[in-house]
Parts: sequence; C-alpha cells; structure tokens
Amino acid sequence: MDNIIQRLYEDKVAGVLTNERFIKLSRGYEQEQQDLQAQNEAIAQQIAEHEQQTLDVSRFLTQVQKYTHVTELTPTLLNELVERIEVHAPDKSSGTRKQKVDVAFRHVGAIGELNLLKLN
Repeated sequence: MDNIIQRLYEDKVAGVLTNERFIKLSRGYEQEQQDLQAQNEAIAQQIAEHEQQTLDVSRFLTQVQKYTHVTELTPTLLNELVERIEVHAPDKSSGTRKQKVDVAFRHVGAIGELNLLKLN
C-alpha cells in the first residue's frame, strides 16, 4: 500500500492527477491500509488465542496421561485435573429427578455435557 501511495504522489507531482483526484484516491488508499492493519491485528490476536488453547490442551493431556488406569477418584487426582464443579438444583419436572453437574477441567475448561450419574 505504501508503494501505491508513493506512486500516486509521484503522479500528482508530475501533473498526471488533479489535486481533487489525488485527495480522493489517497484517502481511499489510506483507509484501505488502516482496514488491512486492523484485520492483521485481529488475525494475530486469534492466532495467539489458538496457540494458548493448544498449549492449555497439551498441559491437560500431559496431566491426564499420568492417570490412564484410575480406579478411584482421589483428592490428588481431583485437585490436579479439576478446576471447578458446579452442582445445579435438581429438576423433577419430568417425573424423575435430574440434576445437572458442570465440571470445569484445569487448562481446558468445561468439556461438553457430562452425564456422570443419574439418580432416581
């Protein structure tokens, strides 16, 4: 864009463009350059977020690999893998008692909907 603007200025100086035309074109190119810079910054931010998510998932998988054959839930396991557990109020509207439990894992957050236990 800088090269285009420079050539535009050179055409103005050489008398190829009128002042009005130069102003109109240069404003358009300046706006386009600002828009492209904003898009570039937004894309760079998205890339950084994706890289952080990848790093977080990698950390989580490293922790999980230590527990591939778990037979009981221990406080150590719970503290290392789970960030937060939210137990919601029971719902009895369908005739059976259902209770939603959200589990947020360290580094990766909640993973979809977990049906851990259904109580009648």
